[in-house]
Amino acid sequence: MRKLIFALALLSTSAAWGQATPTSSPSDYLGPEVLSRGAGSIGQRTGKDADLRFYGSASGIYDTGLRPVSVDSNGKLVDSGGLFGIEAGFGAYGKHSFRHSQLGLDYSGSYRAYQEHQYYNGINQQLNLGYTWQKTRRILFNFQGTAGTSAYADSMTLGVPSADGAVVDSTSLLFDNRTNYFGTNMSMTYIASQRTSYTVGGNFNRIFRQSNALVGLLGYGAQGSVEHRFSPRTSMGVSYQRMHYEFPGSFGGSDTDTYLVSYNRRFGRPWVLSVSGGIYRSEVAGLSQINLEPAVAILLGVSKVAVPFYTVNYVPSGKASLQRYFRNAVWSLDYSRLVSPGNGVYLTSRWQRAETGFSYSGIRKWSFAARGGYDALNSFGLNLSAYRQFEGGVEATYSLTKALHVSAGFSQRRQEVDLAAFDRTSKRTTLSLIYSPGNIPISFR
Repeated sequence: MRKLIFALALLSTSAAWGQATPTSSPSDYLGPEVLSRGAGSIGQRTGKDADLRFYGSASGIYDTGLRPVSVDSNGKLVDSGGLFGIEAGFGAYGKHSFRHSQLGLDYSGSYRAYQEHQYYNGINQQLNLGYTWQKTRRILFNFQGTAGTSAYADSMTLGVPSADGAVVDSTSLLFDNRTNYFGTNMSMTYIASQRTSYTVGGNFNRIFRQSNALVGLLGYGAQGSVEHRFSPRTSMGVSYQRMHYEFPGSFGGSDTDTYLVSYNRRFGRPWVLSVSGGIYRSEVAGLSQINLEPAVAILLGVSKVAVPFYTVNYVPSGKASLQRYFRNAVWSLDYSRLVSPGNGVYLTSRWQRAETGFSYSGIRKWSFAARGGYDALNSFGLNLSAYRQFEGGVEATYSLTKALHVSAGFSQRRQEVDLAAFDRTSKRTTLSLIYSPGNIPISFR
């Protein structure tokens, strides 16, 4: 954590950054799997590397569907209804290329204050930092770190890394409760030839939840991959990942082995396709609550008992990503079917996610962004109903001057749990005044 803060401080002392350029030319293209590690897309906007940019904002907000981890006098989940508030935001993003390395930064922070419900007042922060260092012509080191704190489950405003990033996916959070998290991912790539590269690495992550009713996470793992480039635009690879998850305060844990074969293809300059498929093997141990028959419950004086379980699952796994780059815009379509460490209620689970997004900043004074997604969680071992979620949002920014911008955004999320009385729709509307010097409208995607 200290290293992350120190690196952020170094970034802040820079007077200005020039426009960053890719570390590899088309003739040196190493394939999406190699170039996505380290700095990767951190600090990019509309699919392009961006200069370092700071911003501050003041917003009026209206939120519906906020839900704490509590019930009312009737035993029903508390719903706070519609709440008006204000939010002060601050942040920085950008990427810089040095002679043999590249550094990417995404930081966002905010403080919310609601007039009618001060329980939800508080600060939220997120830092994503990526660093790629080419030590020699054949050896690359990559580092990614993330850390943050959030009291809300609205992923459209504070993006928490996904479960695929070995931390947690905020879209699957069921309650608005304080969550603190950090994670790291480090790897080394050996470029054996112009066509073949080998990568090994490891990761560690930790999640703390404020409510004792929700379960935290301790996870760590290792991964390795081999990628072969058939041409400057086409590559294939194989990868293996071993993950171990523990849930502090709750009996049990899980170990997962994932085997994938990947195919990556760049069609001309604008299109990039990445597809991987394989299988994962998950071993899960824990405790499951069993309801006793009424006669037995009266005899024993308890209505439920905890029964240990152990299960092994073999499930198809895969990812697919299609991106289209325009001169001043980018469109993406992504699908994942992986193992998730859960959301504090659901623990180790089968996780599916589909998402599409578009961002544009080609008009001199305007930038636009839109996003939509679907999530599903199915718990391994625990007898829990399936969880589903649909979300979407739009955002537009207009430059009043080179330094002053106005932004408006709207997002909506619907959460469902099968066979349970949980059906939640939350909405968020914002109108913001943003200060950020620059020649183009500020963009958050």
